[in-house]
Order: sequence, then C-alpha cells, then structure tokens
Amino acid sequence: MSHWALIAIAVASLTGQEIERDGVRIETTVSGTVYTWRITNLDAPPITGFVLEARSSFDHRAPERWVVESEGSQVRAWTNDPRLAIEPGESGSIGLSVSSVGAVLGTTTVTLETVGEGETITVPGVWTPVAKPKSVIRLVAATMVGLALLHALLITIRRQRRATSADRA
Repeated sequence: MSHWALIAIAVASLTGQEIERDGVRIETTVSGTVYTWRITNLDAPPITGFVLEARSSFDHRAPERWVVESEGSQVRAWTNDPRLAIEPGESGSIGLSVSSVGAVLGTTTVTLETVGEGETITVPGVWTPVAKPKSVIRLVAATMVGLALLHALLITIRRQRRATSADRA
C-alpha cells in the first residue's frame, strides 16, 4: 500500500466516526462546520426520530418529509408517518451546520425514537458540536494577561538597562 493511501486513510479517520449499537449504526462525518449523521437501521424497530444536543447549529437537514425542530441546543428530526420511518436495512441522513464561535468537537448521547409508544434506542459517545469548556476560555484569557504582563516586564528591564548604559557613557 502506498504512503498516499495510508495518509488518505489517516485523514478519513480524523473526519469520521462509526458506532454500532442495539441494531443501529451511526456514521458521523465532520467537514469544516458541517456535521452529518447517517443512521443505518441494521435490525432495530423502524426509526421515526433522531434527537441530539448540537451547540450553535443552523441549516438543519433530515430525510425527505421529516420535520426538524431546534430548541436551545437540542435538535430533533422526526416523522409521525410510519411509512417514512427508517426500516431495517435502510439508511437516512441528518445534517446541520454550526457556527464556529463557541463550539468544539465533543460527544453526546443520541436518542433514536422508534415505532411504538415511547420506545427509544440510546447511543452514547456520538460526535457533535459542544460548548467550549469555560476552563478553556479562562485559560486563554489568563494566558493573554500573562503574556501582556511579561511583555511589560521585559520592556521595563530593557529600558532600565539602556538607562544604565547611557549613564556609564
């Protein structure tokens, strides 16, 4: 296998994720700020809904004639028509775009709604955009303040050395 093929495989593994659980496969693809989840029903009851947390999302996409709702950071794609369900052996895609401000790659639990009263399949660890941890924001701010103080200190030391050199001359 050529080194270019190995590089292509490595890059592909950095932009995608695949999880199989309870008769369902979820393939996540991230391309810039666009997230896509392909749900394949391997042998679960027909899937009629998909719910996840996705920070700063817009431009939601779902299978044809499904409804997409977004409230806060929760996104839900669903259908009441069992004929539009994702049957065993079928796949459907859910997608969205995210604002790059305040969102980073993280994981969430996806809930898949199935035909039947209140039946769900939960799939933890699925890639999604999540809020930047406050600790990261604080660390960046503290680092910037620290660098500004270090810069001021270095300028002061430099000026003192120049003044001392000028006094000697």
